[in-house]
Amino acid sequence: MGRVSRSSAIILALLGCIAAATAYSCDPATCVAPNCHCASGTAPLPVEQMPQFIVYTHDDSTAELSTGLINQTITGYKNPNGCAIPVTYFTMQGFTDCAKVQAAWKTGSEIATHTWSHLAMPPGFKGGLGSIDKEIASVKDWLINNCSIPAADVVGFRSPFLVHNPTYRQALLNDGFLYDSSINEHWPMPSSPTGASRLYPYTMDAGIPQDCSWISGNACTATEAYAGLWEVPVWTLQTDTYPTPAYAMDPCTGENGPCDTAQLLKSFFNTSYNGNKAPVPIYIHSPWLSKNIQPIRNFIQWVTSNYPDAYFVTMHQLVQWMENPVPKNKMNDWLGCVPGGNAAGAVGAGVAAPAPAPAPAPQAAPAAPVPEAKPVAPAAPLVEALPAPTVVPAEARVDPNAVPAASSATQLQRSATTFFGAVAVTVVAGFMQFY
Repeated sequence: MGRVSRSSAIILALLGCIAAATAYSCDPATCVAPNCHCASGTAPLPVEQMPQFIVYTHDDSTAELSTGLINQTITGYKNPNGCAIPVTYFTMQGFTDCAKVQAAWKTGSEIATHTWSHLAMPPGFKGGLGSIDKEIASVKDWLINNCSIPAADVVGFRSPFLVHNPTYRQALLNDGFLYDSSINEHWPMPSSPTGASRLYPYTMDAGIPQDCSWISGNACTATEAYAGLWEVPVWTLQTDTYPTPAYAMDPCTGENGPCDTAQLLKSFFNTSYNGNKAPVPIYIHSPWLSKNIQPIRNFIQWVTSNYPDAYFVTMHQLVQWMENPVPKNKMNDWLGCVPGGNAAGAVGAGVAAPAPAPAPAPQAAPAAPVPEAKPVAPAAPLVEALPAPTVVPAEARVDPNAVPAASSATQLQRSATTFFGAVAVTVVAGFMQFY
């Protein structure tokens, strides 16, 4: 697909989603926290009282390789309250090591879900709601029963390849999930007009105002309704020169020219911090992180050294905060240091651990390479691979390392590495650490 001008891409994108945006209607007088929150770019508190959140997530297997790489980026850094920097691990069953899952959970990270078999689940997925429900619910049950993660802590989901549809959202609701994080969000769009007025997380009681067409075959409408189910957007890491650069995950992958990951994150942070303070995303996979530990450390050091009102939080903590917003001068007590990516002050989150000693000065990343993972091999898929009539077409095969292609109107920035080949829905041992 050839490139079109930036202005043409923006105009056509806006036209493409204006119908959904205008159809969305939510009354904040009746949609009230904690169980309901209208989609909005307005900060939940006066902006001067707002903490700035950063959400750091990893997709796929949670094992020696992934947790080791993550730990190299966060070692030596703390949140303003002295607690460890948490990560949300969107975890699939294949190659996941329960010992590493437990260790991450105990240090305050969140264990969320990423399906059992890591299959794309487009409309027409074989077996419909029943098969999708198995893919989603079974990995949740496995994490609870095999890895001993409390059921109350396994509340989040991200779809493989960011392929989503109404059927899987219904499955999430049926299975008691608190939130999904699978729908791309960039600016300028009606739901996020500028980088300084990006969309906050919202519940889908009144539908979905976002444009879901950026991945071919994805579908969502303003008339969908899932009471109490939150959407935490997959915010695109970008600048005002969209669509270059723009990354849903793994920034600066596939760039032909210079691209400074740390600088891109700092620019995005500044835009948010000086705007509506919508959360800043760091969404990554292990193969990318293995080559980008230092840029992430540079960004974390910059934030923790300069912004005492900026907090790294899990997705669960972010949603808990949205349910009952707390001003930045009360964040230290509210957040606490508790296992599982909970907030100490949130309802049902338990008692905070004693505050630790002040954080030491940041140390250099460990020099020794992270050993190769030795996790449990993936189990067989719970459902068969898609039959030929429903194989995901080439244009819908999404590399989660980049913002996916939109429509004929625009070519979004893509990552170079694409493992999702001709057999798009076959689980292949070895792929699974990478997506």
